[in-house]
Amino acid sequence: MATNDNRHVIWPLPTRAETGETPPPKRLLTRIAANSGRVAICLTGGSSPKQLYQLLATDSYRSRIPWERIHWFIGDERFCAGRRSTP
Repeated sequence: MATNDNRHVIWPLPTRAETGETPPPKRLLTRIAANSGRVAICLTGGSSPKQLYQLLATDSYRSRIPWERIHWFIGDERFCAGRRSTP
């Protein structure tokens, strides 16, 4: 895999109240727009990102997502210990 110096982690996104910045869905779209190439976004499960996903699914956001440039994939941030081999 080639190194890309333009990589940015954009999740977890702080809330507007925490930063005074743009709300997470708009910030995500801004970060996508700032990258002219292909964008990779890791989707996580659970209830934490549920509101973000619901907002991105609305017409006002869904129509602004450049679907052809985004690679969506599923990730799991939980730690799972590896198996110990026995001698």
